[in-house]
Amino acid sequence: MLRLLDRRAHVLPSNLYEENAVETLRALFLLTAGVLIACSSQEADWAKANGQGTVTAYHEFLKHHPDSAHAELARSRIVSLEDAQAWTAAQGANTPEAFEQYLQKETNGVHSVDARDRINAFERDAAWKLAEAVATQPVLQDYLVRYPQGSEAEQAHLQLEKLNAEEYRVQLAAFRGKSEAERVRARLLTRYAKLLHQVVVVSPSPEDKLIRVSSTPMSLEDAQSACATLKKARQHCEVIKG
Repeated sequence: MLRLLDRRAHVLPSNLYEENAVETLRALFLLTAGVLIACSSQEADWAKANGQGTVTAYHEFLKHHPDSAHAELARSRIVSLEDAQAWTAAQGANTPEAFEQYLQKETNGVHSVDARDRINAFERDAAWKLAEAVATQPVLQDYLVRYPQGSEAEQAHLQLEKLNAEEYRVQLAAFRGKSEAERVRARLLTRYAKLLHQVVVVSPSPEDKLIRVSSTPMSLEDAQSACATLKKARQHCEVIKG
């Protein structure tokens, strides 16, 4: 009888050990299964985000898996996609304002250098259109200071050479007093700015004490054409050299 009790005393701890081992294995299995399921879900969501390839898709992935191994790459792709979208919008609008907006939104964007180049090109084009339209020495010289190189600069040099070779003015009036000359200059500039571009007061020479109101230098052909138009409007004018 004592031997039987002693045998059972040795059997019971062994059974308890087996039960504990089973529970431990079951817990490990459940934990492993949970991890595998979570990983499987994460990888499936990552594949889905890559498949869609949109800002919204990557944001959705990060919402559910902020600490994923793919999180940094997802954020990087969001930045790239947003930059590409902003650049596409700027190119579509194709205005200086649109490229300025791109630079404001994407300060260190992939296309920031291109955006600045586009803005500079717009500014240069506007400056040349003004210089070409006005075609006076001060405006052409100012253009060359800002943009000394390029095909437009060559044209500006040619126009300056032409103006220097044929310096003619359209003389509009002459006065003894400077204040009256200034008043008439302002009035004539308002009326004939498109035709003459600039109207100036010319100081008197030692031989001639009159203060004259005239255009800035231009070619003989341009001076004659402008004066003919002025005479049709009953504005006194005279083409003079120098």
